[in-house]
Amino acid sequence: MGTDDSVLLIGARCAEHPERGAVVTCARCGRFLCGDCLEVQAEDALCGACVVWLREQGSPSRAVTVWMGVNFLGLALLLGLLFPLGAFVGGAGGLLCVKQEARRVPDARWNSRAFNRVRALRGVARVNLGLTLVWLVVVGTMLWTAD
Repeated sequence: MGTDDSVLLIGARCAEHPERGAVVTCARCGRFLCGDCLEVQAEDALCGACVVWLREQGSPSRAVTVWMGVNFLGLALLLGLLFPLGAFVGGAGGLLCVKQEARRVPDARWNSRAFNRVRALRGVARVNLGLTLVWLVVVGTMLWTAD
């Protein structure tokens, strides 16, 4: 909260509890909030109504969607028996994206749609890395026994 925000809060009252002074405004709708009404989600101060809205309408970051596409492309290349680099890059990048998304939204369960997308990405990334390992073992065994 900057100095301009502090000046705006002088004398402001909570929208739900008019007998209490406001400590912050909701980052989404701008309502004045007291300490009891304040909910912090992804480093933003929100009112209860906006938290409910985000649970129903919010979406994961664009990076989750991009890495999901990269993972499916890598999986397609691997299943086509091509070099597994795409599957490895997709799997490793996908798992890193999952970690970043968990840091961005510490309690990802507050948004079920985003949480499910992140869980799906984690699963596909693990499958890609596992199949890459299997591919490397199979090809390594074939090359080792070919002599």
